[in-house]
Amino acid sequence: MTAPRSPWRRYRWATAVLAVLGLVLGLVLGLGLAFLPDSGPTGPRPLSGPWTPPPLPVTVSHAWWDRCLYGSGPEYTLQCSGWQLAVRSGEPVEGASPVEGKAGLQRIELPDATSSLSGDDGTTRIRTPLQVSSDGRRVAYLSAAGRRFVAPDLPSGRRIELDPGLQDGLSAKERLDLHVSGDGRFFSAARLGRRPKVYLTDFETGLVRRLEGVCEILSLGRDAREIVAVPCRGGEGSPAEGEDRPWAVFDRDGTRLRDVPGEARRTGVHSDVTRGHALVTADGEHAVGLYWKAFHAYGTDFPGLDDVLAVRSLRSGRILRIVRLPSPPVSWIHQGTAGDRAVLQDAENDVHLVDPATGGIHRVLDALPDSPMAIVFGVPATRPVTPPPTPSGGPPASSPPPGVLSGCTGDPCERWHLATDAVPVPPSPEALPVPGLFTIGRDGRHLAYGRREDLRLVVHDLKTGKAIPASDPLDPDTGFADRPGLFFTPDGRRLAFQPVEGRPVQITDTRTGRRSRLRVGPGDRLIGWTSTGPVVHRVTAAEDGPYESELRFLTPGGKRLRTVPTDDWPGGPSGGVSPDGRMVTAPSGEEAPLIIDVATGRQARPGLTPYGGWRHWVFQGWVTSDEVLLRTEETATREYGVLTLSTGELEMLR
Repeated sequence: MTAPRSPWRRYRWATAVLAVLGLVLGLVLGLGLAFLPDSGPTGPRPLSGPWTPPPLPVTVSHAWWDRCLYGSGPEYTLQCSGWQLAVRSGEPVEGASPVEGKAGLQRIELPDATSSLSGDDGTTRIRTPLQVSSDGRRVAYLSAAGRRFVAPDLPSGRRIELDPGLQDGLSAKERLDLHVSGDGRFFSAARLGRRPKVYLTDFETGLVRRLEGVCEILSLGRDAREIVAVPCRGGEGSPAEGEDRPWAVFDRDGTRLRDVPGEARRTGVHSDVTRGHALVTADGEHAVGLYWKAFHAYGTDFPGLDDVLAVRSLRSGRILRIVRLPSPPVSWIHQGTAGDRAVLQDAENDVHLVDPATGGIHRVLDALPDSPMAIVFGVPATRPVTPPPTPSGGPPASSPPPGVLSGCTGDPCERWHLATDAVPVPPSPEALPVPGLFTIGRDGRHLAYGRREDLRLVVHDLKTGKAIPASDPLDPDTGFADRPGLFFTPDGRRLAFQPVEGRPVQITDTRTGRRSRLRVGPGDRLIGWTSTGPVVHRVTAAEDGPYESELRFLTPGGKRLRTVPTDDWPGGPSGGVSPDGRMVTAPSGEEAPLIIDVATGRQARPGLTPYGGWRHWVFQGWVTSDEVLLRTEETATREYGVLTLSTGELEMLR
């Protein structure tokens, strides 16, 4: 007789399956973080259901959240909510309370808006973003009800969801991101990390689509037709912060349209907001970067030149405008963007909005929280700020006597002075104290320098007093050190300027101000303009040996005339062209510099070393077309001398 089956034997397979599932679930919960809505350091806070206010005829000035406090007692009592809105309305608003000390400004608490997510370990937190549309009528945030990003439209009361569940499976190494287009119609919600997910939502239709190949949104542009974003790199997601993060432009379907020039990504001062890259305005046209003490490393006490905001074009990468900021007690802090404007904060916690298109600076007048953990601006009340005074004057208009000399006083250079043997000329308060951005024409009549007023190169005619712009705004990221990159042609009719080696040479007609560009090869560095055209110096690394270097003589149109081999290394001493444009000096390793005849391409004086017991001397510049200024590096104290080429005599400078 067969024994009856026991309950264990009867349900052994179902029990085994449940046991395995329980083990897997336990491992998942043990290894992962269950992120819960949280607004304070003490623990999770109870949040209410979805915020469904009636239509609110208001505009949002700003939104913020403070660190929440909990009352004493046997149980924690919630004393504040998460994200809050400061709205402007001419009449009382349902569910709002007045902002103290500011008429017309009212405060609305968002009962379901989470300001951070807290892990079940009680320590790990992920901050959750909030965005306000440029017109201040729509907001977007992570709602505790349903754990989805939502976007309420305040005037109509309509509310839509923006993602299918980005919080599911969120880890402590990931973060959440949120953006709104310039017209307020499109929203993006994203989870960033090794496997990013980016969703784009059309508020009008409610359509949600995932943008494949996009790993981080930087700007949705005016209407999401051209989205500026970080493309995914293979299957690994977005590059880590601090790495080279290329930018590209995508359409609404995630199709890559074009790349963004690398120059547009330059950030200036790094901060928690910039995260290693420039900030992009909501219209998707400009990138803005903050620079402390721009061009100030060359002069410790130079007045009137402090922090600046560089505005670059996302299409070309060129600097469109340099905005000179008022002088605060300490440097400014970049706090993000508000629509198409950059948000800056000074040492006294006053907030200013800067329009990149016009350079206008406006101070925010609305009362702000004393110590917000985060603040986002919509349409606050502002007041125009008078820009910092620009220096007036410059070299006075006068008939230039022959033999104009220039000098920069101070170490480092603080101020440029002009003088002649007979008539001293007052210093030029307009010129930047940067040796690489100052030169004088052979005729003694024209100067070229970086102008402090707008941080552009100008050609200044001493006789007429007229100054002609000769460049776009100068790039604060470029180190214009002692190495010159600014040259007049021998006839004085053109000014050649190369900001960085390998970049096109900018050429300005000194009579008409007309500008053109001359493209050169990668690594080519302009060292002057000869009687036949520009000459560039190129240093390249050989495949199996030392560096290879050469001089390249070009026509004014960029066609190569001849090449002269030299012996140099990257960062070595520079060469130069004689004032008459007939000879060129070039470094030659540890030997004396080469002096090349432009007409023949041959060495003009091959036997010029040693002089005064010097084995190695360094070219410093041309005094005249027959005299070269030299210095030695073999003695503890550097010595200088003037070498006359026609006689071979060296006169020491005492």
